[in-house]
Formats: sequence, structure tokens, C-alpha cells
Amino acid sequence: MSDIQKDRKDVLEKRTEANFELNFNGFVKNEHHKFSVLKSEKLASAVYLITGFMSDTDPLRNRLRTCALDLVSFVTDPQRARANGGSTTFISRCLEIGSLLALADRTGAVSPMNARILSEEYAALGSFVDANSTAIFSDRMIDVSARVPAALPVQASPAPARSFEKRTESDQERIKKTNNYKRHLNRRDTILSLFNKKDVISVKDASEAIEGCSEKTVQRELMGMVDEGVLLMEGKRRWTVYRKAPLTV
Repeated sequence: MSDIQKDRKDVLEKRTEANFELNFNGFVKNEHHKFSVLKSEKLASAVYLITGFMSDTDPLRNRLRTCALDLVSFVTDPQRARANGGSTTFISRCLEIGSLLALADRTGAVSPMNARILSEEYAALGSFVDANSTAIFSDRMIDVSARVPAALPVQASPAPARSFEKRTESDQERIKKTNNYKRHLNRRDTILSLFNKKDVISVKDASEAIEGCSEKTVQRELMGMVDEGVLLMEGKRRWTVYRKAPLTV
């Protein structure tokens, strides 16, 4: 992220904080409650951004967004939260998001880095809510002596930078980016389908199966799948072959 993007990201986040201070401070019970609301909102925004290139009908995309919105509803409506299990349900939903992100990572729907960072963020948020459930979900104002940190002690989500990029790019650029991503997913689907007939494949096998695509592009796709742990590479140079990596849980 460039220095300009960082500055803009800071401005956007400070503006969000300022709007919250102006409009909603009277409705939060304490700093723990406020932190949980703002953090849940930011993480939900990140989930929407990283699932933006997935198909509208993809159940994985829709479930991730539903879980993220459920967490926002939980911390903004303590009465509903208490009636539905309170912090126990909140933590379960954080765990579900982590599992769904791992699945999205394995299938190439989201990048490994985004999946890891968001999973860590949700795990940290779940731990925070569990440790402060009384202050967050109580039906009365509770004074807490220690203010919560400005951010959870994990790496910052990459979402704000991508958010700014999406706001400034043109519709034509967005369409181009979306089409490129769809072609990328189609190439991966075609490559993975080859393993229904063979245990190992070569670059030539994949190139013959993917129409209108150069051998170099196919090779980059295969190497990307190796880097992400989807495939294993064996041999060198023209004797290089690829096989599916065993599933790990």
C-alpha cells in the first residue's frame, strides 16, 4: 500500500469513528461495547470486499456475508444476543467464518493472505467478546475502567486499501477485473477436472484443455496453485508434472 493510500485509509477510518461519536455514542453502554460494534462493522466490510468477485449464487459467498452481518446484529442488539446464546453463539459464528474462509482459500475463491488475516481478526474478536461478554451484552450501562485498544493485536485487515481502490476505479475497469477473475477461476476448474482422468498432468496437458490461453499463462496458473498448496510439483523443466495435493484438515 502506498503512503497516499495509507493516508486516505486513515482519513476514512477516522471519519467513520467521528460519525459514530456524533450519532451513536449515546446508544453504546461502554467502550467494550463500542469497540465490538465498530470492529464487527469493519470486518463485515472486509468480508464483502474479498467475496466481491465470487458468483452471486455461490452458497459460500452468501454464507460468509450472512455470518458477518449476524455478528454486527449481535453486538448492536444485546437483547437479541442474550436470547440466542450471547457470547457462545457469537464465538461459534466467528469459528464458522474461519472455517468458511479456509474453504474459500482451498478452492481459490479468496487469496491465502486475506483468508488468514481475516480468520485471525475474527478469532481475536471472538476472544475479546468472550472475555467481556457481561459488559457487551448486558441490558444496562456498565462502567469499564480500562479503555479497549484502538485495534486488536493482530495484523490489520487489507480491506480498507481495496475499498478505496474499488471506489476510484471506473466501471469499465471493474468489469475487466471481474472478467479476468472469472477466466482465472475457469482455468483452475479446467485444470482440476483433468485429475478426474489422470493422477499427474503436464503443462502441455493443461494447455490443450484450456482454449485461447498461452502456455505461459497456464504455467503461471499451475505455479500459483502449487504456491497455494492446491497442487504438488514434481520433476524439473520439461519433465515437470503436477498432481493434486492431499486434503488437510
